[in-house]
Amino acid sequence: MRAKLFSKKMIPFVLAFCFLVCGFYAGRNLLNVYAEGSENVFYVGGDGADDANNGLTASTAVATLKKAYELIPADNAKTYIVISGEVNINKSNVKVIKDDTADKNVYYQFESHKGEVIITSVYGGVDYRETPYNAKLGMYYGNWCLMGDTTFENINIKDKARGVYAHYFDLCLGEGIGGTDFSDIVNLGINSTYRTNLTSEADVNDVKFTIKSGNIGTLYGGGTGQQRTTNKTMGKDYSIEINVEGGSIKDSLYGSGNGSHIHHKDITINMKAGKVKTLYGVHGQANIYGNVYINM
Repeated sequence: MRAKLFSKKMIPFVLAFCFLVCGFYAGRNLLNVYAEGSENVFYVGGDGADDANNGLTASTAVATLKKAYELIPADNAKTYIVISGEVNINKSNVKVIKDDTADKNVYYQFESHKGEVIITSVYGGVDYRETPYNAKLGMYYGNWCLMGDTTFENINIKDKARGVYAHYFDLCLGEGIGGTDFSDIVNLGINSTYRTNLTSEADVNDVKFTIKSGNIGTLYGGGTGQQRTTNKTMGKDYSIEINVEGGSIKDSLYGSGNGSHIHHKDITINMKAGKVKTLYGVHGQANIYGNVYINM
């Protein structure tokens, strides 16, 4: 004689229990997927902006880019830094790593980050460039030192930068960059006059630069100056990809860096749209160990 595990009356309860358990684990998986693909969003600038705020909404925006970068979690998620008012960079509100007397020799460095950072004034269906926000970014004619993959898009520039150094991370000037010029110089490497402590090949990444809008003066695909004194000089083991899809390079585009002992793998320059006054595959002082491709 077989014993009954459950009666017909218990079937609805058993099924409900199964659905509950399955729903619990499915929910856990959905939550995990959401967490892994989630975005970080922090607002900077506007009325009431204060670094004591949490930066999670436009009404609780922080006041400085320095604070926004400090809020970025140590994960690989994409982060939007939304410029929701007028934000100006100067020596009082960002980390200064070199400061000569003239402001043009000031070098600002932002916190390192693993995921891509997108600096924009358009998010969540709101264009903060419009009245009453009138968002804009003043770059104060200093030198910006970026420490992770970065995109600028849909943003008005108030005061251009003197130089932007990508530190061998990807850099994109996306759609909708207006106002004044973006920068006199964009350099995909580093400036050896202020940062000489890169000692391992892990510090050097294959690098990609894309310009879709905005104006810059001169673009260098590599670093500046002598950055290492041995055959493992900075950049020997990295490749460069430059995509010109819009905007304007008003002076010169160099596929390589502009100093001695700058070594690269292949350099690829893709000219799809936009304007470049003068195009050079490599700089006259650079030593290239790979090939140079220019696609028109």
